[in-house]
Amino acid sequence: MSTAFETIIYSVEDAIAEIRLNRPHRLNAVTQQLYDELNKALDQAQADRQVRVVIITGEGRAFCVGADLKEHKQGRTAFDRRQYLRGEQEVCKKIHTLKKPVISAVNGFALGAGAEIAIASDFLVMAASAKIGLPEISIGNFLGGGVTTLGMPLGVAVIVFTIIITWIYIRRANSEFDSLTEQIVKGVVK
Repeated sequence: MSTAFETIIYSVEDAIAEIRLNRPHRLNAVTQQLYDELNKALDQAQADRQVRVVIITGEGRAFCVGADLKEHKQGRTAFDRRQYLRGEQEVCKKIHTLKKPVISAVNGFALGAGAEIAIASDFLVMAASAKIGLPEISIGNFLGGGVTTLGMPLGVAVIVFTIIITWIYIRRANSEFDSLTEQIVKGVVK
């Protein structure tokens, strides 16, 4: 079963709801429309009794490079910017609190909002080529929403980032683990 959206691809097969961010020409950069559609798809997955797990991934060579900065420059009002941040917060909160497990299968870059979406998930699987980061400060910005509003205790936040760092270290240090991980990811990330 598949549902039509413009910025994501949503499908259900064998009790797995796959949400594929579908703006490969912009490396799946986030727009307000993408947040709105992602929220609807997560609601749909939650309501569907046949769905037992949700996988979020990106179409093309990136998971999600964060905000679409080109769209941000197009004369948005303060209200528009606030709605955009609210959209990110709602998506990350919904991912974090969904009653079904959510797996982020990260291919390529997961930056900014993309990293926050991945971190909000229950499980984070990274392809060998994946790179995750929060570069907002390097461009004079701040973390806008996702993981900063989940209400995680500081210790949990530190553990999440430690897991990401450790995951990268383990992948590079252990070729058997890397090979197994790559086989799993190849089945999900096309």
